[in-house]
Formats: sequence, structure tokens, C-alpha cells
Amino acid sequence: MTRRMAFLAGVLAALALPVPAAVDGALLALVPAEATMLAGADVRLAKSSPFGQFVLSRMQPEDGDLQKLIQATGFDPRLDLDQVLVAGFAAASSGAKNQGLLLARGRFDIAKITAHAQLSGATVSNEGGTPVIGLGKSDSGLMAFPDATLAVAGDAAPVRAALARRAMSGPANAALASLAARWSGNDAWFVTTAVSQFSGRLGAGNQKLQSSALQSVETVSGGVRLGADVALKVEAQTRTAGDATALADVLRFLAGMVQLNRERDPQAAQIAAILDKAQITAGGQVVTVELSIPEADLERWINESKKAPGRKPATRRKEASL
Repeated sequence: MTRRMAFLAGVLAALALPVPAAVDGALLALVPAEATMLAGADVRLAKSSPFGQFVLSRMQPEDGDLQKLIQATGFDPRLDLDQVLVAGFAAASSGAKNQGLLLARGRFDIAKITAHAQLSGATVSNEGGTPVIGLGKSDSGLMAFPDATLAVAGDAAPVRAALARRAMSGPANAALASLAARWSGNDAWFVTTAVSQFSGRLGAGNQKLQSSALQSVETVSGGVRLGADVALKVEAQTRTAGDATALADVLRFLAGMVQLNRERDPQAAQIAAILDKAQITAGGQVVTVELSIPEADLERWINESKKAPGRKPATRRKEASL
């Protein structure tokens, strides 16, 4: 993947998280049946929230890379991106890596984008009348433009599967679509039915986390509302009411461990301050976690993380040349 195409993909992914969301039925219909995770966002509503304004303010007009992207492709992510839907796929039992798919609704100058891709060394082809740009090593990733309002990007297999579904009118995965319909009223949302692949990694080396409570989770879904406080609500559906009670106990244990470290670790102290007001409840087969963060605090933490001391690549390169 060229540096500029990587920058474009990074901008799309970054904007998908913090801004308000509304599920687009046409985008949802393109998601292959094998998807196990969805996350959605409506970029047009970003300006209506304080945090959305904060994110957009960080994309400064004088940013050289951003201006080069706009000039070369005619695409300004601050103005031309409307909606985003991200899909994830569980790794195959054969050991294949997890795959991802990004669907974006907006305004795309296909001729300028494909011309820029070719000048940058990417391959451009036509598959069934759709311009397709090769990304990554041996074109392992693809970016396609079925029309001037739709971009499809990600690993090659799910991109081609999505393009094959263009004639379809409904979602291929009814379970995910149902969860998406429920949560997409939030400013940002996610749903997943592939919980088991993560619970094993979470519990590695920790007997408390290896309890059957985590193994009992069937779906996890949640939403974020942006305002003076950034409010998060997450629900975990378990097999039985007993499993839900056990899972709630595990989550309270984890929260307590973080809170115990607040005086030794500044980062833990910030998380502990959030967990102090978190609500973890079990009702029937569902565990609900609700917490909120003052939007001003979230901005401050992000700004502080950018100012944290780190390595200086330019210095290393200079020293290496001596």
C-alpha cells in the first residue's frame, strides 16, 4: 500500500469511531453473510457534537498530507465523507488472519482517485465495470468504487464478496442486521457475534478470567452517545441467567483490579475515575455495563497522550548516518 493510500484508509478508519451513526440499509446489504462484527457511524452529524468538532479540528487546513490528498484525489474527508460501515470477519480454523471490510458513502472523484493511485504505483483494474485499486503487498487489499457515492475497501476476499452482493436488497446476516437496527440510533455503535475467539485471549494466564462466564457470552453490542458527557452502554447476551450473574462478578473483579492500581499508575487512575461511576448489572441473560466520561476530560487525555515523550525517528536516522 502506498503512503498516500494508507493515509486515506487511516482517515476513513479514524472517522468511523468518534462520530454519530445511523445504519445505511444499502451499505448493510453489501456485507457478506460471513461477517461477525459490525460498527457504524454517520460522519455528517460529527459537527453536531463537541467531540466530533474536536476530532475535525485536529484535521487542520494547513496539514500538508491532508492538502496533498485533497489536491491529488479531489477527496476531502471533512466534507465528502457521509457514512461509514465497518465489518469484521472471524479468522478461519485453518489459521487464516482476521479480515475486514470498510464501506463508505460520500462523494468520490473516481477518475482522479484512480489516476493518483496509478501514479503512486498501485495497480488499477476493472472488475465487472467497477474500478478496483490494488492495495498492500501483491494487492492483498482492494479499494473499489461501484459508483461515485460508494467506496468499498479492505481485504480482497470480502471486498469482492461485497461487490457480488450489489444486486441484493436485504442483509445477508439477519442476526447482525437485527442488532445493528437496535443500536444504530446511537451516535456510534458496534455489534458482534464472534465473542468466543476473544474470550480465550482475554483469559490467557488468568484463572479468574478463564471462568465459564466469559465462554458463555453469545453476543456483545453497544452504543455511544456524544454530548457534554460521552456515554457508553454495552450489553452482553449470555446462555443463562446464572452465566450473566457470573459474568457481572468477573467484570466487577476486573474493575476492582484497575481501581486498586490508581495510585501507582497515572493511566490506571484515569480509568479508575471512570469506573468509579460505572454500573454493572445482570438481568436475565443479559449483563449491562454503563459508564460516562466528561467530554472535556476525553479531549484532555487525548491531547496529553500526544504530548507524552517518545522516540524521535528523525534523530535516530541522523545518528545512524554518522
